[in-house]
Amino acid sequence: MSSPASLRWARGRAALVLAWESLWTAALPLVGLISLFLAFAWAGVFFALPGWLHLGLLGLFGLGAAAALVVAIRRFNWPAARAIDRRIETASGLHHRPLSTVQDEPAGGDAVAFSLWQIHKARVLAGLTNLRTGFPGRGALEADPYGLRALVVCGLIVGSVAAGPDRLDRLRASFLPALSGGPTQPPSLDVWATPPAYTHLPPVALTRLPDGGGMDLPGGTQISVQLSGYPARQAPSLTAPGGVSLALTKQAEGQWQGETSLPVPDAVQTGDLTVAGRRWPVRLLPDTPPKAAFRERPGASPRQALRLPWAAEDDYGLDSVRAEIRLAERKSDPVALTLAAPGRKTAGGVAANDLTDHPWAGLPVIITLIARDGRGQEGRSEDEHLILPARTFTHPVAKDIIELRRALADEPDSAPEIARALGKLASRPQAFSHDTLVFLGLMATRARLILDEKQEELPQVLRTLWDLALRLEEGDLGVLERDLREAEQAVRDGLEQDLTDPEMQQRLDAMQQALDRYMQALTRRAIENAQRNDRPRRPVDPNARMVSSRDIQQMMDKARELARQGQREQAQALLDQLRDLMEQLANAEPQLAEGDENGDPSDMDGDPMSQAMQNLQDLARQQRSLMDRGLQQNRQRGQQGQPGQQGEQPGDLAGEQEALRRRLGEIMRQLGEAMDGMPQGLGKAEQAMRDAQSRLQQGQPGGAAGPQQQALDQLRDALRGLADQQRQQMGQGEGQGQGRGQPRGGQRPGQQTTTGQRDPLGRDRGDQPQGNGLGADDRVRVPEDSAVERARTIFDDLRRRAADPTRPTLEREYLDRLLRGF
Repeated sequence: MSSPASLRWARGRAALVLAWESLWTAALPLVGLISLFLAFAWAGVFFALPGWLHLGLLGLFGLGAAAALVVAIRRFNWPAARAIDRRIETASGLHHRPLSTVQDEPAGGDAVAFSLWQIHKARVLAGLTNLRTGFPGRGALEADPYGLRALVVCGLIVGSVAAGPDRLDRLRASFLPALSGGPTQPPSLDVWATPPAYTHLPPVALTRLPDGGGMDLPGGTQISVQLSGYPARQAPSLTAPGGVSLALTKQAEGQWQGETSLPVPDAVQTGDLTVAGRRWPVRLLPDTPPKAAFRERPGASPRQALRLPWAAEDDYGLDSVRAEIRLAERKSDPVALTLAAPGRKTAGGVAANDLTDHPWAGLPVIITLIARDGRGQEGRSEDEHLILPARTFTHPVAKDIIELRRALADEPDSAPEIARALGKLASRPQAFSHDTLVFLGLMATRARLILDEKQEELPQVLRTLWDLALRLEEGDLGVLERDLREAEQAVRDGLEQDLTDPEMQQRLDAMQQALDRYMQALTRRAIENAQRNDRPRRPVDPNARMVSSRDIQQMMDKARELARQGQREQAQALLDQLRDLMEQLANAEPQLAEGDENGDPSDMDGDPMSQAMQNLQDLARQQRSLMDRGLQQNRQRGQQGQPGQQGEQPGDLAGEQEALRRRLGEIMRQLGEAMDGMPQGLGKAEQAMRDAQSRLQQGQPGGAAGPQQQALDQLRDALRGLADQQRQQMGQGEGQGQGRGQPRGGQRPGQQTTTGQRDPLGRDRGDQPQGNGLGADDRVRVPEDSAVERARTIFDDLRRRAADPTRPTLEREYLDRLLRGF
């Protein structure tokens, strides 16, 4: 049975539904007209019309909206009671109009008839269950029988998409017609945020962000605004966090422009950046100063180089990191050592700088790390006090020269006295074993000091005196070590400066030559010491594995490959390891001869296999150089389109290739006499050289690169095989215990050979193969050999294709761009 309350609730709902239908039917023309106006405004229809037509159309829309509003007011009626009951009856499916029945009253006053009517009314009410009102919508169908509202909705969607984030600006501008006569321009707002260059962040278009979307902006960001189609009487403004307020400048009718920079806050600031009514939440970030610190206390390396473990960081990128050295006991201009290239957010490493030739060597100094960012802010580390490492000289004349050199550096005006002292040293040639070079150097330096009244030659004089002292103390080895350090530093500078591949390879070649000269001098020193036997042999670390010259050459080759492939950080890491190994070898000269793949020092001069292996190494370097020159020449010829106009001729290269092949034949003959079998790789290398020579004679330097690379691979394989074979033979001989006292490589009898090994720097090798001196610690990730070889294969293939003059010019230019990426 339906209660009076439920009936009243159903009638209330029905009244709202009918009222909504009446309102929608009455207001449909007004809603359609407004939607059409929005579609026109967002789609830019108004801006394509002349100003007077824009104004006229705007007036028509206004009149139409007013008329539609009047019609809507007149047509709207609140539903009557009978209409409400009829809606419930129709929606609920009630027959015989029961709600109208319960509203009727009996006409007569008969009590019996009234009682019967009440009983009938109660029965009708009892049958009123699940009263429904239905959903609104029937009035819209009657008011728009053709469905024109669908077209208006489609136009509204298209206009909204076309306007994008400029919907509000276009709607506002549609009410402001330009009466200058021509069509107006749709309003367009572009807001760009360009962070400072030192942050290395890209510009951001704020107007392309989603509505309400915000972002973080570093302090100092430049805000650029371009506003068009905005015919305002008052200039629109820009406001931003940090108290920034800017009125845009009018460039033309409806054209506004403005630029400003956001301040650099001390702490994070939040706020809104607003332009012409558009708003973006912004967080303004500070630029914190960089940080620099010593990872460990600075000290001296085994060869008295200044060792600086350092680290630095900046939120946007370091501009420079340097170490400043100044005297602790008196004021002086600091000496600056550059440690890092710009651009990195974090940087660190262990810098080794040979300052033993500096006049301050041996004096108390203060070292400070200074990191600088792109904004000019500097961060300083704590000061470190130490004695600047100095080389110890034992030769009497060398000690005298160093003292005179230090006095000259401290007091340049004392040059006449220093010149007289040098003359006295030169007058006693027996004190320096009548070394002609030392005598001439002393006399030449004396003459320079006498003639150099303006002291322009002072730096060169100090360098010459240092070289003379080194020669007296260590012979050629000291000068060669200095040359190696300078060549290594040049390579490091090239890696940080991101030089081109030819320039980088040129510096690596210079370092390779300096390394070869130094290793030869170091080996000669070891031979002389072993033959004289006038030095006590240093004890060998039982956990240390000796490093051979083959291991050092492998590290140099891998560093070259990494630099060629653009992996600068890994190349720097390998150079660090190579530098440490060289210092280890220089401090263990007798052990160098034992650990060198050429065998024992006493046997090296008479060992044909060792000499042949050295010749093979030289041959491989010459073959690589010949291949690089051929590829470079072929690329130049392809770019010029006129072969043979400059550089070497193909016939010259073919002659050099034939000379290398003949030299290989002579080495094979020597090896055949020194050993029973011949490595197979040498025969394959000889055949590859023959193929390369044939292609060079045909004028195809690019085509010869393939056989030349095969010859190089075969030579390296043969060298590895020969070195392993020689090491095994020498290990068997030393195992007899004749004068060695321990097996080769520093292993005492009974010790493990596969675990617990350490390299010359004392780092665990784990399960690294014993036959390879290369490795990486847990701080540096060096690519595996397989990855390097794959990259090398791809690189060589690209070089051959780029050097092929038969390929289209467009393809060769594309290949050249790829090669620059390596």
